[in-house]
Amino acid sequence: MDESYKEFIMQLASWDTRRDFWNQTDYFKQRMVGNSKADAALLDELINNIQFMAGDPLRNINDSVKLIAETAPDANNLLRQYVAFASQRAASHLNDELKGAWAARTVQMKAQVKRQEEVAKAIFNRRVHNIEQALKIAEKSNISRSETDVPQTNCRTLKCSCWVARCCRHVWKTCKPWGQM
Repeated sequence: MDESYKEFIMQLASWDTRRDFWNQTDYFKQRMVGNSKADAALLDELINNIQFMAGDPLRNINDSVKLIAETAPDANNLLRQYVAFASQRAASHLNDELKGAWAARTVQMKAQVKRQEEVAKAIFNRRVHNIEQALKIAEKSNISRSETDVPQTNCRTLKCSCWVARCCRHVWKTCKPWGQM
């Protein structure tokens, strides 16, 4: 069963939902007499006049809700209002849960980003330190410019002898037919 339908059914069957529904209706307000005991008894009666019956999938019986009122048109109108009221409460409750889950996930992601930034900063600082140390060593050794050996490779898979030298961003390649080395 879908999570939103479960929440809707829970709200539909809830005593609190029925009480809150009746407290906000004109139907209840028009029948109040001003006596707290009598009004409480009327409210209890109206709450009990909304009945939820859970379905039985094995017998192919759907969930149903019944509302008893003084007239059929009142019952029809109030039942529609009650279903909309319960649906709105279910949606509100699910949205609140979603907002809470989203807020928790946001906090978790911010913490993860902060940890990753700290790791990246530590790696960067280590590399900067290594470069600074290398520069100090180079300065002590009187090295004032970049010096490196030019690597060469010999291509023996082709029918030629290719010598490749890489210098800065350029690749120098000399090819001779095989056997003319």
